Amino acid sequence: MSSSHPNHAVVRRANAVAAARARARRMHREATHDAATGLPNHDEFMSRLERALAAAGRTGAGTALLCVGLDGAGEDGALRAFATRLRASVRRTDVTGVLGDGVFGVLLTHLADPVAVVPALAAKVLAADARASVGIAFAEGVNGGDALLARAQTAMHAARRQGANTAVFFDGGAAPVPDEPGPAGAPLPPDETARVEALRATQLLDSEPDELFDRIVRIVCTSLNVPISLVSLVDSDRQWFKARCGMEAGETARNVSFCAWAVLDDEPLVVGDALLDPRFADNPLVSGAPFMRFYAGVPLRSGGRRIGSLCAIDHMPRTLTPQDLLVLKQLARMVEDLIELRSAALGAVQSLNDWGGRPLLDGGTGARLRQQFLRDPLTGLPNRLVVEDAIARHAVRGPAGACAVLAVVDVDNLAAVNEAGSHADGDAVLVAMARRLRHQAGPGDVAARIGGSTFLVWLQSDADDCAARAEALHRALNGPVQVAGRVIHGSVTMGHSRFGPDGLDAETLLVRAQAALRHAKSQGHGLARAFEPAHRRTEPRVLEHDLRGALARDELALAYQPKVDLRSGRVVGVEALLRWQHPVFGMVPPCDFIPVAEESGLIIPIGQWVLDQACAQLRAWHDAGHAGLSVAVNLSARQFLDDEVAARVVRTLERHGVPRGALELELTESTSMHDVGRSITIMKELKDAGVVLSIDDFGTGYSSLAYLKRLPIDKVKIDRAFVSDLEQSAESRAIVRAIVRAIVTAVRCLGLDVIAEGIEQPGQARLLMADGCFEMQGFHFGRPVAAAECPLDAHFTVDVPPEEGA
Repeated sequence: MSSSHPNHAVVRRANAVAAARARARRMHREATHDAATGLPNHDEFMSRLERALAAAGRTGAGTALLCVGLDGAGEDGALRAFATRLRASVRRTDVTGVLGDGVFGVLLTHLADPVAVVPALAAKVLAADARASVGIAFAEGVNGGDALLARAQTAMHAARRQGANTAVFFDGGAAPVPDEPGPAGAPLPPDETARVEALRATQLLDSEPDELFDRIVRIVCTSLNVPISLVSLVDSDRQWFKARCGMEAGETARNVSFCAWAVLDDEPLVVGDALLDPRFADNPLVSGAPFMRFYAGVPLRSGGRRIGSLCAIDHMPRTLTPQDLLVLKQLARMVEDLIELRSAALGAVQSLNDWGGRPLLDGGTGARLRQQFLRDPLTGLPNRLVVEDAIARHAVRGPAGACAVLAVVDVDNLAAVNEAGSHADGDAVLVAMARRLRHQAGPGDVAARIGGSTFLVWLQSDADDCAARAEALHRALNGPVQVAGRVIHGSVTMGHSRFGPDGLDAETLLVRAQAALRHAKSQGHGLARAFEPAHRRTEPRVLEHDLRGALARDELALAYQPKVDLRSGRVVGVEALLRWQHPVFGMVPPCDFIPVAEESGLIIPIGQWVLDQACAQLRAWHDAGHAGLSVAVNLSARQFLDDEVAARVVRTLERHGVPRGALELELTESTSMHDVGRSITIMKELKDAGVVLSIDDFGTGYSSLAYLKRLPIDKVKIDRAFVSDLEQSAESRAIVRAIVRAIVTAVRCLGLDVIAEGIEQPGQARLLMADGCFEMQGFHFGRPVAAAECPLDAHFTVDVPPEEGA
């Protein structure tokens, strides 16, 4: 019996598709726009800036950049209000965006007479807020958006020095434009091997924060009136910060390190204006965050070698008086004394433990001596080594049935306390927390400060109540603190792991307690969480740290999944898929670490490694008799839009002797449609090199067949979402098959090949074959496996039934 009511399955499917597209659009906007103001964020603004400069280069139209800094307006409401006024002040063809905290960019395009028009527009911008400083830079003679932004920022800083509500034009001679894509880095010292050995002998690298070192960099910032100070240790391939004030990152690559130049000589390195120094003018730490313009570094020595520097950094050019330099040198000597004292203490402890072949520092006088060596000077609590010893003793001599937990406690927003009052207030909060820890600790418990705002607590009991004790401790710590007659309302967040179920050694327990702490932090402040296996999926900043060494530690590998052409039943190609076997977290899914690699820039070296490995394996397969085989490699957005991508691919193909048409590069819809003009140029370069290009996950993005026709591609891969729906109800299958048929027909009309991914059932393959799609990939034909296990000689057949009439 027929009905006029709509098919509910069809309606649900249509609603689901509409909701998915809406979510995708929302996610895209969240990724490209600032949440507080609704304006394009830094990355999106710079992307638009690069496109505008490229267009201006072709048309000769005038282009200028205004860098607008608010003086003291940092609340979201104030930023939103200023953003609204800013948009109303400029033309609709201009682009506004957020460059940083309280800093906006305004890109002025299509200017017939920039010198006449820009001052008027700048005046309108200043009229929008009486506490703004505007820097103006013209695009003429500038090679790239980063260089133009650096000039505009320089002018903005100059405007700030002149007072509020001021606009300053960039002086064309003040900022040389870099000719190279990036800094080469400092040359290696003649004693590099011995220098690195001396550094590592200090045991400072990757050690916990230390209050004494932290105090010295705070003194540098206060005494020299600079926003940033660091105790930087120059390792073989990075600089790592033992202490930092005003700097978010904990380390940087060595090739961008100013301190790597400081260790070349015993005399201090002073850079009055980095943009005027050819060694640093193109440094990304100068042109981008933290926008270093001034640097003064005094080398630090240990073991007779220069291992790093104590440095002062400013965002604007300046000079250093002889008195300032003397202060920096004296503080550097204090850092050296601390390093020597720390090394001597650790050496003394080791010698006393080794004396007579037995540990003398387990009790009595030895224990008191060790406490003096290893005590935190601010709180009086011991440090991490004492907790590790307690865990080791429990592992050897702990009573049967006893329970124990290791808790990591972090004081939330301690930086806000320091900023609202002073560092003395923050110190008072830490002392109060240490006092509470002592009060709550039982006879067998150990509390320690492991640096910064973080404490470590080892709780043990003969009864099975340690988890409850940890929760009680957290409640006791989560209370207001009285400082200098006033009450500071704060909170602490805790994560803890259990001895036994979660680990049997200090390192494992600490890693898992920190994972629980991060999970608690992700849900808010003032919470406590026990470790669960799901917490092993760590946050991006920790993954980034581990990912930096994954290649060197041989943790990355490729798996290969076969692609089958069911007209012949043969394997015609494979897709190379990246895998990461983390030493602690196990197999990390690509969806977790690929975005981290993209954001950090690690995707460039990792992507090159993938390309090298895949091409080398393809060459080996060709030599073994699989001459017609191709290999597909996914190319991320950052790799594809890198200026050197085509050159890198060509060099790799030549190095491994890969024939034309044997390498396929897969791009997503969003990547190829991000900047169509630039994408087409890059694609043509790759096509000229004999590379096959395909669009991955087709049907889920925003591109249309009209755009698809413009792209010089060879193949389209239908997204697995359509394939999985082929096994749904008859109504859903009819809709999906209509979509798939439309895609296949349209793609073939454009002269392109089509492949479907995500085939898990024979029925899916049969339906796709009936709809004209013959090349497929999925678990039905083979899972991603190591190269030696890939079923290249397999033969596949699928019976195609009569047309179902769907």
